[in-house]
Amino acid sequence: MKLFQTTWRIVWRFFALLALLTLSASAQDRVLRFTDAPALAKPAGEVVNAKSVNEIFERAEGLAAGATLLIEPGVYQFDRPLVLRGRKNVTIRSAAGDPTSVTLKGLGWEKGNDRDDILRVAACDGVMIAGLTFAESGSYGIKVEAEHAPKNIHIYNCDFRNIGVRAIKGSASQDPMIMAENGSVRFCDFENNKVPPANWLFGGDYISAIDMMALDRWTFSDNTFRNINGRNGGGRAAIFIWVRSRRIVVERNVILNCDRGISFGNPGVSTADLKGEQTIYVSEGIIQNNMISGGTDCGIELWHAKGIKVRHNSILRPERNLNRGIRIGAGVAQTEIVNNLVNGGIQVEDGDAQVKENVAKRIEDYFVEPATGNLALTAKASDAINRGVNLDHPLSDIRGLARDGEPDFGAWEFEAKAAQWVEPMKKVHARFKGKPGTFAQFGDSITFSGAFWTPLAENPKNMGPSIEAQYKLVRQHMHASAFRQKGPDGGNLGSTTIKWARENVGKWLADLDPEVAVIMFGSNDYRQIEVQDYARMLREVVESCLDNGTIVLLTTPPPQTSLLEKSNQFAESVRAVARELSVPLIDYHHEILSGRPFDWDGSADEFKNIPGDTYEVPTLISRDGVHPSNPVTFSNDFSGRALAANGFGLRNYLTLVAYAEVISKAFRPTAQ
Repeated sequence: MKLFQTTWRIVWRFFALLALLTLSASAQDRVLRFTDAPALAKPAGEVVNAKSVNEIFERAEGLAAGATLLIEPGVYQFDRPLVLRGRKNVTIRSAAGDPTSVTLKGLGWEKGNDRDDILRVAACDGVMIAGLTFAESGSYGIKVEAEHAPKNIHIYNCDFRNIGVRAIKGSASQDPMIMAENGSVRFCDFENNKVPPANWLFGGDYISAIDMMALDRWTFSDNTFRNINGRNGGGRAAIFIWVRSRRIVVERNVILNCDRGISFGNPGVSTADLKGEQTIYVSEGIIQNNMISGGTDCGIELWHAKGIKVRHNSILRPERNLNRGIRIGAGVAQTEIVNNLVNGGIQVEDGDAQVKENVAKRIEDYFVEPATGNLALTAKASDAINRGVNLDHPLSDIRGLARDGEPDFGAWEFEAKAAQWVEPMKKVHARFKGKPGTFAQFGDSITFSGAFWTPLAENPKNMGPSIEAQYKLVRQHMHASAFRQKGPDGGNLGSTTIKWARENVGKWLADLDPEVAVIMFGSNDYRQIEVQDYARMLREVVESCLDNGTIVLLTTPPPQTSLLEKSNQFAESVRAVARELSVPLIDYHHEILSGRPFDWDGSADEFKNIPGDTYEVPTLISRDGVHPSNPVTFSNDFSGRALAANGFGLRNYLTLVAYAEVISKAFRPTAQ
């Protein structure tokens, strides 16, 4: 089974389900959540503190590049918006790291002031807002002004309470070339316990949690939404994306009792629309692994959306609008609706969508506790378990646990378990007679390269507490010489294939006798061998290692655009070998496709004008379309931004986490 999810998702620890309780400011009362927000790394640059409203405004609006503002615990009421303009790589976060410790309040819900925004972000490049509560505003909690072309805006582990119009608003101009590029809203909790009065816009129905326009490459993940409702049941969606937005991912969110769940586009018009412009509100989007319960209108709806994948969502509709579990409206094109589990129906009113392999009927007893938003499967879900279709690359479920070769419908994989390799690998390690701490690297040029593993001889930058602990564990256990173990005698060389590995693995094991070996072949095999022969020889190589008492970290090779279908097949064969032999899997192929689903390939036209050599491209595969990228700016950097832009850095990160987990679970099972 796969060990983890990458970058912005890989370090998550899996937690027991939290019970949904009533609205409260205390952390234990936060909504049902399947993963907890990892703690952020310590600030790397200048740090300033604030403990009054005046200090917050003065220091936040003047933050130097690379600086962090830590707000001391307290409740701070603003009488005007805090405006970030022209800031670069700045962070504003609570000193305690807990959103319940710092509350930033507007003038109040009841006042209904349309200028009562708490925070505005304009022409900035690199802003992190983290660990704060935004509450009691008559307008917006956070406004991201796409008309001023902000970049790299991230809202992380924040709470939003009783925000009158939009908890997070994204505005736009009519210029189609100006957008808010590369951002995220992750691990945030949204809840209202009030409804708008009748004299507000649209009779009190003009309300949403997230309503954003003109976005390019944004992710909305691992958030929770409760009771985002209009006065008459006509509130906008909890997550509502529209107006020239593209490359949007919405995943692993829990949405409970909101009028609408997730909307890409709507049937109406916007003031940001251009006269005569073809209406495509969202192009290239993914909606997956979300749980949506209740609400008056619909679970997921699409209008004027193109190239959307809606997959593995669990939706429970009440009797009202029962058939609007998923609603397909006008202007939808090139869209796929697959592997969803719906108590209710899928309603296709217009547009062009492939609706296939879904369950949509009355299935209330399939879910554990719908009233709390918990749509985990029960054993009664007979039509859902092991009935889904395999996709191009497998999705983990809402917890980050890997799906097997027979996936379930919906967001929850019924029998998924973390680290099923642990007991088998303990038995393998019991046979090991060599020197502890030996670590071999078996692979082709992507392993032979000095960009793989060797950089970790120095401390990576921007490690959060979890990954820093894993790094220390690996450094304490592994022999330092293993960082530089390169060349054919070490089991790695350019232009090699799995056939070369099968012919030489006996010699490598005899000479090196490694405690652990990471194995990745395939990039050269795609054009030279059929997938069944590759899988057979890979299995033989892995079995030779296991017979020697060597634990294997089996790694899927990266995708190639020119051979994408075949590289998908090879990756699936590696997953099958990992399942069959119960070895840890580093699903590098999947992490590339899921981490950058729309622009992972550096050989694409959009990267042609980026200066630099083959590897100096800000995505995960280099300009040659084969090897991982390695831009110097993000060298040996474990920040989320770096791990989404440096392919070798991503592989190093994945391998480190996998190796640390083997050390803690298979070598020293009491170490956590």
